[in-house]
Amino acid sequence: AFIPSSETLIDAATGITVTKSIMRIAGNGSTLGITANPQIADGSEDGQFTILKGNTANGVTLIDGNGLDLSSSLSFTIGNGDTMVLIYDAIDDVWIEISRSNK
Repeated sequence: AFIPSSETLIDAATGITVTKSIMRIAGNGSTLGITANPQIADGSEDGQFTILKGNTANGVTLIDGNGLDLSSSLSFTIGNGDTMVLIYDAIDDVWIEISRSNK
């Protein structure tokens, strides 16, 4: 069974480190855009999946590029109840968006 992480507070300068298959995330103190490069740290292996789920109104904005390949190159703010599914491509060193849900 996939067990979600406890809430993980995200800082703009450090970005996201995937520690669980399902991560509940929130901007640390407010909604923020990630300035770290890469925005999400490299995966542990090719084909690794993660689901990011917004846990509070303090959203986290992901922008196409800097380690992310987002659908239609569109940025996305993961707010309360929103989700994004990503897979890690180790050959191209990038997280690729599979789907998103904007609640």
